[in-house]
Amino acid sequence: MTKKRIQNSPTIAMRFNDADKSALRQLSARLGKSQTETVRVLVRERLASYSLAEKSKTASVKQ
Repeated sequence: MTKKRIQNSPTIAMRFNDADKSALRQLSARLGKSQTETVRVLVRERLASYSLAEKSKTASVKQ
């Protein structure tokens, strides 16, 4: 039998200044999520809005 290889999820290293850290703490407390999960949600939302904006630009060029 071959062993299944477990794929690690991509990691991103970020550095926050004090204001960013404070904002992240407040936002995660309001959302009721951990700081890590809050960052994940923010990144997913940003990527979704970015991909939608890119699709609309390319769609208008093709027409």
